[in-house]
Amino acid sequence: MTQPSENVWTCRNCTLINEERLTKCSACEYPKPQVDEPLTPRKLLDKAHSFFTSIPDQVSSAVATVQNLVSSSPESSPPRVSASHSPSPPSPPVEQVLDDWTCSRCTFINNGVASNCSMCGAPQRFKIVYPPVEDTPQSGVSSEVTTDDSNSESMHVICESCGMGYDTAESQHCPVCFFEDEDDSDVLERTRQQNHVGEGSASHIQPTEDSSWTCPTCTFKNSELLKMCEICGSVKKGQTPSQAGVEMWKCQICTRENPVHHAKCQSCDTFRENGVKNGDKGSNERPKLRREHSITTETKRKKDTETAKEQFERISLFCKQNSMQFVDDSFPPAPRSIHGNSPSTTQLAGLVASWRRPNELRQHLENPSTTWKVFRHPISPSDISQGVLGDCWFLSALSVLAEKPQLLESIMITKETNPEGAYQVRLCHDGLWETIVIDDSLPASESGNLVCSKAERKQLWVPLIEKALAKMNGSYEALVSGKCLEGLATLTGAPCESVHLQGNEKNNIIIDKNLIWATLLSSKEAGYLMGASCGGGNMKADKAVYESVGLRPRHSYSVLDVQDICDNRLLKLRNPWGRFSWNGDWSDDSPKWTKDLREALGAHESKGGIFWISLDDMLKYFDSVDICKLQPGTSEFRVQGNFPVSASTPSKVVILTLDRPTQVDLTLYQTWRKNETLTSNPLDLMVVVIRTNGGQVTGEPKVVAFTRRQVKAFVSCGAMLEPGDYIILCCSFNTLNGTPGTPTLGQPYVLALHSSRPVLYSPVMRDHTLIAKSLIALLVQKGKRHQDREGVTFYSLNQGWSGTVLVAENRYPDYYMHVHSDFNGSFNVVSTRGQLNTMDSIPPLHRQIINILSQCVESGYSIYHHTKNRMSPRPDLKDWGPTRSQHFPELTPDTFALHCPVPL
Repeated sequence: MTQPSENVWTCRNCTLINEERLTKCSACEYPKPQVDEPLTPRKLLDKAHSFFTSIPDQVSSAVATVQNLVSSSPESSPPRVSASHSPSPPSPPVEQVLDDWTCSRCTFINNGVASNCSMCGAPQRFKIVYPPVEDTPQSGVSSEVTTDDSNSESMHVICESCGMGYDTAESQHCPVCFFEDEDDSDVLERTRQQNHVGEGSASHIQPTEDSSWTCPTCTFKNSELLKMCEICGSVKKGQTPSQAGVEMWKCQICTRENPVHHAKCQSCDTFRENGVKNGDKGSNERPKLRREHSITTETKRKKDTETAKEQFERISLFCKQNSMQFVDDSFPPAPRSIHGNSPSTTQLAGLVASWRRPNELRQHLENPSTTWKVFRHPISPSDISQGVLGDCWFLSALSVLAEKPQLLESIMITKETNPEGAYQVRLCHDGLWETIVIDDSLPASESGNLVCSKAERKQLWVPLIEKALAKMNGSYEALVSGKCLEGLATLTGAPCESVHLQGNEKNNIIIDKNLIWATLLSSKEAGYLMGASCGGGNMKADKAVYESVGLRPRHSYSVLDVQDICDNRLLKLRNPWGRFSWNGDWSDDSPKWTKDLREALGAHESKGGIFWISLDDMLKYFDSVDICKLQPGTSEFRVQGNFPVSASTPSKVVILTLDRPTQVDLTLYQTWRKNETLTSNPLDLMVVVIRTNGGQVTGEPKVVAFTRRQVKAFVSCGAMLEPGDYIILCCSFNTLNGTPGTPTLGQPYVLALHSSRPVLYSPVMRDHTLIAKSLIALLVQKGKRHQDREGVTFYSLNQGWSGTVLVAENRYPDYYMHVHSDFNGSFNVVSTRGQLNTMDSIPPLHRQIINILSQCVESGYSIYHHTKNRMSPRPDLKDWGPTRSQHFPELTPDTFALHCPVPL
């Protein structure tokens, strides 16, 4: 055999020795390395032998070739070498080769032969090595170890922290999550030694394309003979733990079943009873998951009332001891309580000449024989009279509650007048119940009359509740403009929703007249509270046209009744002004009335702004009906949290457990102070509910309920849920801009749940990968589909979702999908990737959230989108991105959990 020249290079893919003049391997056409150091046959043998012993029998011919080269080399004597024998010293015992290793999760020092931490169950961090994929498919190539002809060994590895691949010749740490092993050479050696030890064992046979399965958790390809993942210990898809021969233990806190080699519960991180040694500090690292019971709304109200009484007694005692009346220093009778810290924007400030107690008002002087009362029965909606303040949205909600006096009495904790002039009002502020203390100094005009709202017959409940609401929002002028929906939610704390009466193609709102009527009629029969918005939203309301028919545009009305009688669909409304009534069909003078209909509906001469109107006219002049689902005997719980501003920060979720079919209504609130300039833009809110198996999410999550993503004070949804476990996700994306160094926590939120029966719940922290998987599942189930080519599908949520979400799906088993997405030209949106132009390489049989664009402020926004894609056998973007990059911009720790590829 001819002795080869010293100027040769070794193919990194198939290890064939090629002549220096060749730019590609003559066997597999793998490109020649850019930086090459000539290797002698002896160096080649020493370098290749360390991994040849673990390669299947197909490479024996290559070993024989190397042996022949060594035999003909003048540098050394010709020892005989075989695949089972090495000229190097014999390998030491396993206990000496595999050094003790430190667990990266709990820092416990484990024996070298242990594949999982004996303390917390975390897997030993080996780096998984696979060959780089080229433009042309290769055959007969080892998929375990590659060699380099330089002095330092180079590997193409999978980061055990985030699962992305990179070449150690280019970087010593993962370019995605920046994880760096303490010693790469030790990792390589441990991996090789493990392969030597396991040679001939089925559990260490390198899987092939035809005899392997992909772990649903970490995506590692395992041998078909294995029933548990070699890396993370997850059970093979389609098998139960018992079928896989895995011993399980049940968590005493959340009842989830976990593999016995996991010392902590995979759901709540609670340690197994005997999983931690006595005195180990790890047992106190995290609080145990605590299952809490929801309580009835009436029980909650009684507890708050008892606490409020103690506070009132202290205030009353202080005033009596000092012979004074109570003055609320936090909301004093001063100009700042009228217009806050900003200049006045209404005529209210100019009309308020003084602040007066009830006995100082002119109304009292005109009727000196009649004393002031908090309530004067019977309470009626006609008692409410609006002043100059534009808070009809609140007064219309208040007049709805006046139909049920017991509801008003639950709001006013102080139900009798007192000489101290101190009163307590219970309102729901941004999802949390608050007891608000106020005094009875009320803004009055120069003549001594109330400037803001009042109640007829010398009642105080209207101005006092209005003052408490003004204090809660910072000033009286903060109450100008709003929606009846917000007023109902504030007064009752119950879940509320809007029924749209106007279609909107942009927001994907389709009007079904029969469905609207069925919803209104069933809501009335259920005893729900309702209000209506006249000429609001996106309607082009001509003021003159509305006034000609007796309506006021941009105004809220109370819905007092809904009746389907003699094939007539009629609604009874009330103007909170107490005047100006509808004069069209079914008004007082309408010829449509018959004597029998008037008697049946009690439609005699309308007073106090009350009138009847048909559904057809409602659809013509009104834009929505707001429904408050207030029912007796309802249970509730409220959970507070903060939206993270980075996907690297865990997010709070709620595990919900039901023991029987239960109607559940969810409401997600954000901090929404009307009078203050927010330090950041208002949030886009979204709730997603997924079904779990004992708190564990396996495979693709099943979405059972969700809300549309909206930039609103709150969003809500309801569903009838079957017995079992669920996870409630609270989502907001317009603060996730991928900017490094931002604070970990953003604006606060409150999640409120109302249920027909008591439920169990547990707030826990979860990684953003759960949000990513759930959002992908939602798009697959409800999103708009676009199949660009066979095996490639794009999913999007656009209309009515306060922005857009784009997911790409690659169903090819052997090719990567390169996606170039361009959102440049979009308006009033921010991106979770940090920019609008992105490029990604999606692995085979994976999905990925390409981008999430979120509306910034409450104004119009527009989305421009152009996407192109191509298939490639290589993972890198090639000419679409930087060298060897798979994502542009790169997936940093702040974006990876939300935008990482997810296996199908």
